[in-house]
Amino acid sequence: MTIESTQAAPAAPAETPQAPTLTLNDLKVVLQVIQTASGRGTFKPEEFQVVGAVYDKLFKFLDAAGAINPPAPPEAAPAAPEAKAPAAKSPTKTSKTTKKVKKND
Repeated sequence: MTIESTQAAPAAPAETPQAPTLTLNDLKVVLQVIQTASGRGTFKPEEFQVVGAVYDKLFKFLDAAGAINPPAPPEAAPAAPEAKAPAAKSPTKTSKTTKKVKKND
């Protein structure tokens, strides 16, 4: 009887697993997903507070990181021009003419 020895193949050098990455762009996409989902009525009323809190926290983080430009405050609307009294219209003749159509029998 022959005994064969088995040798394990040399192990490949152990690679350190890459840590998952999360970029500012990824977080911006998450912000957009929340905006879209809330606009479509995806969340239940009892979830609004939690979703809103996460949205606010994420928005503030991205704003502080300079990844987004918060909407500019609305500029003061220009003052409406003073209403002018309507100009007096000149009387016009309106003639109502009616035509009678004869039927040929």
